[in-house]
Amino acid sequence: MISNYFIGVDLGQRRDHTALAVLERAEVEGEWDAVWYRRRREERRSLRHLERVALGTPYREIVERVRGLAQSPWLAGRSTVVVDATGVGAPVVDMLRRARLGAALARWMKSRAHAPFGFHGAAIS
Repeated sequence: MISNYFIGVDLGQRRDHTALAVLERAEVEGEWDAVWYRRRREERRSLRHLERVALGTPYREIVERVRGLAQSPWLAGRSTVVVDATGVGAPVVDMLRRARLGAALARWMKSRAHAPFGFHGAAIS
C-alpha cells in the first residue's frame, strides 16, 4: 500500500472559522484481473483529521498548528499542505513558506469563472 497525505487549510476571517483537514490517499491492490494478468490498483481516500479553529485565533497560531500537523510522526515527510490562497490567504501562504513545514506547499486559488451548476474551478500552484 502506498499512502500520501494532504493537509487542507481553509482560512477563516472574523466571522468564519478556519478549518484544518488531513486527507489520506492510499493506493491498494485490489482483485485479480485475469484480462491484464495482474491485480487491479484501487485508490482509497480517508479523512483522518478534521479541526475547526476558534474564531479570533491569530494567523501565526494557525501557522504553528499547521506546522505541528505537518511535522507529526505520521505525516512528517509524507504530506502536502494545500492552502486556500484567496482573500487573506496570500499573506498566510507567505507565513507558511517561512515556517519550514517539512512538507510541500500548494496554493489553492478559487475562481468563479466558468462556474456552471455552482461548481467553481481552481488552480493549484
